[in-house]
Amino acid sequence: MKVTPTATQNLVKDGVAGIYYARVKIKGLSKYRSLEKTVATTAKLRLQDKLKEIRESFPAEGATGPLENSAAFEPGQTQQKPSNKSERVTRGNRRMGAES
Repeated sequence: MKVTPTATQNLVKDGVAGIYYARVKIKGLSKYRSLEKTVATTAKLRLQDKLKEIRESFPAEGATGPLENSAAFEPGQTQQKPSNKSERVTRGNRRMGAES
């Protein structure tokens, strides 16, 4: 696919097939979705709906969804540290999947 830019922001055209695509950057990566149109005016009409669809399909930066144990930790409460060394997991061991 040879992408050529257009005068409209977030709208690109496949130079070989002539199909227009919506292009949006999410988390530093370009996402392309076909508008399934070969005429610029109809592609522009569908562009905003397609951009909204793309952005909704990828979660926002930092959004993790609902917390699983939200009732387990109340505001103002302090977290307890592990009572002994066997309960502690160092950062390096956590990556390896082993406990010390």
